Amino acid sequence: MRTYVAFVGLCIFSLGAHSANFWPVEDIKRIEATVTLRTKDGPVAEVSGRSIAALVGAKARVQAVANIYPVLLITDRPGINATASPSPKVPIIAVTIGMLRAVGEDADQWAALIGHELAHITHKHSAPRQGPEPTRWTYPALIDAIIGRAYSRENEQEADSTGLRYAVEAGFDPDGAVALQRTLLAHVGGQGEFLDTHPSSEKRITSLSTQITTSYAHARGQKRPASDPDLTVAEGHRWQTVCVTEATQRGLTGASADQHAFACIDEKVPLFMRLLTFCGMEAREKGITDPTGRLAYTQACVQPANLHRSAPGDYWLSYCVDKALVASPQGTGVRQTPWEHCLTSASPELMQAFEECNKTLQDTPRNEKLSAMRACMREKVPA
Repeated sequence: MRTYVAFVGLCIFSLGAHSANFWPVEDIKRIEATVTLRTKDGPVAEVSGRSIAALVGAKARVQAVANIYPVLLITDRPGINATASPSPKVPIIAVTIGMLRAVGEDADQWAALIGHELAHITHKHSAPRQGPEPTRWTYPALIDAIIGRAYSRENEQEADSTGLRYAVEAGFDPDGAVALQRTLLAHVGGQGEFLDTHPSSEKRITSLSTQITTSYAHARGQKRPASDPDLTVAEGHRWQTVCVTEATQRGLTGASADQHAFACIDEKVPLFMRLLTFCGMEAREKGITDPTGRLAYTQACVQPANLHRSAPGDYWLSYCVDKALVASPQGTGVRQTPWEHCLTSASPELMQAFEECNKTLQDTPRNEKLSAMRACMREKVPA
């Protein structure tokens, strides 16, 4: 089992009777299937790479909407909690390991939580301080000062409303806000520090549900948009590492490992998966057949600028070819059923275009067929 060990910026600070550690998420350069958080004295906790990848992806998109770019910290302070503060130098959001495990890989819930905390910063909400004013504005002193403080009911309602808008504008499902409240209630049974400082109840869930039905019903079930190629590719690379190392961790090899990685990346960042397969198709068309050369070409090709370089028909053709090949890896060739299912699932127009191209090109020499098919699909499905 391969585990990434995060030796990150560590500081030990006092939170009441508890000495806690924190890790800036930005210092975790490579998120694998499992991330071990360590101090100089040894391992502290293991957390899921999926959870961290989902949290980081949600933060990246929601902060761009809010135009606030906080430092994101993980802390081993006990309990399920999160907090934010507009530091004099840089805003901070701190999330406990308990919260990380409770929310898991649900990006819509993370978007709701990040949006809510950023809304507190946007509106400059303040809360009664527990203890003296810090004399030095370090991360530890700041978190010690703000964690555990309760906002007013009016502040919480305003943060709910603004945070929900941030999450929706970032492309997330608004029902993630309701799901987050239910997750917290389920894990702490209506009690606990987060619910003390961010009161959750059926009344609050009803209020959120009403806002969603009234203003954001159109966004229910939406997936992250392709509006920012840089964010999409960065998110894709994060999940690619998580998915590939997860296959290794599970003892998968060969075709089984490929199938797991393909399905995992495709579920989390489908647009990135189509770019990945598009670049692989380009390598094949250029005659790059050795695995090392193909990998190098694909890595160089998977760039934000290439996310929309070609027509949709070309991307979908590349994607469906690879998906079918992964489904039948034993040298039996691409089965017709995966082709039909993949293209038809995308849109009947794609399947019709493929059938027309295939008929038109039936006499094309085999070594020219791939280039000709791509050109035909680009023409028939240009947008």
